[in-house]
Amino acid sequence: MTDSSGELWLEDVVPGASLRAGPHEVTSEEIIGFAAQWDPFPFHTDEAAAARSPMGGLFASGIHILAIKQRLLHRLPVLASAVASLGYDEVRFLRAVRPGAQLSLVWTWGEARESRSQPDRGIVRISARLDAADGEPVFTYKDTILMLKRPV
Repeated sequence: MTDSSGELWLEDVVPGASLRAGPHEVTSEEIIGFAAQWDPFPFHTDEAAAARSPMGGLFASGIHILAIKQRLLHRLPVLASAVASLGYDEVRFLRAVRPGAQLSLVWTWGEARESRSQPDRGIVRISARLDAADGEPVFTYKDTILMLKRPV
């Protein structure tokens, strides 16, 4: 159960339950702008070069996809309780993200346990993905997060 602010806490984790956020529309301008600053390969920054590449057109970089995932995560009711990511596992980029893609985050709770050393928090495993509008995933990963218990 969420608290009056709508936040979820460690006690609210139900393994197998999912939270969703999105969609986020990816534009050519966003792909080019992000890549120009953070991943300036020509197939991310120049539509003509991208068309000549083996990918056959402009597509978002992997780090851009991670940034979109992170932005969508901020729409979930865990901002007060999620302390830190302890590490990503099984990161997979499954399909190219092209201009016009509508991406949605699906965050599924896994195993949760209380911390042995800090009684106000616990550790939760998450399976997450970004789905395209057709429901097919473009990106998946597993995360281990440090999450607070409900304040007393």
